[in-house]
Amino acid sequence: MGWRHRQLRRAVGAYVDDELAVRDRLWVVAHLRACPGCRELAAALRGIKEALRGIPGTSRRSVSDA
Repeated sequence: MGWRHRQLRRAVGAYVDDELAVRDRLWVVAHLRACPGCRELAAALRGIKEALRGIPGTSRRSVSDA
């Protein structure tokens, strides 16, 4: 895994949390189209966020911070 790919993998969490600037978001979206591993990571992170939302007493912000 090259440096650029590692950087993109780290950005996937911010992408899932909708925390990226437009330019960075487009960069990640383009990568997700080409990389099945990162698509799986994004899907897993979305699943975790959804599961955490189901826990009573958790707010949207606390789920994003997790």
